[in-house]
Amino acid sequence: MFIKIVILYVVFIFSTFVHELGHIMMAKIFYNAKNCRIEIGNGKVVFKLKKIVVRAIPASGHAYWESIDLDRYNNSNKMRKIMPAFGGPLFSLVMSILFAIAFYRIKPYRELLYILLKFLIFMNVSCFIITILPIKYLDNISDGQFILNIIKSTEDNVN
Repeated sequence: MFIKIVILYVVFIFSTFVHELGHIMMAKIFYNAKNCRIEIGNGKVVFKLKKIVVRAIPASGHAYWESIDLDRYNNSNKMRKIMPAFGGPLFSLVMSILFAIAFYRIKPYRELLYILLKFLIFMNVSCFIITILPIKYLDNISDGQFILNIIKSTEDNVN
């Protein structure tokens, strides 16, 4: 049981990392984002690399970048503007599909790998659903809500 909890904890961190990486990759592709970093969780820092911080309670994640090409952003159409927000859910969905393919190709007698893949599928599907739905949180909005706000805006060039 303990090993399953550890696996779930690591999978949650990994899935959140992949999701946030999706935001950063799209920001880099569409807006030449610089100084990108990822922060996962709340509480005390348990792991830190140059641009990645993992905290004790991996309940959330955030992707940050300090500079983008603002002229490019301000002159973008709605589709381009939603891409950094859509990158996270997109990466979660793609990873879910890849892990599902791997899950159905492995032999069930490899129990640990089987459990790992089940957790990876579950976490990435959950991450996709939770973030693509348009939801307002206490002090933030979901990726889906951000995308919806851009789509519903009256101007094509929305800030």
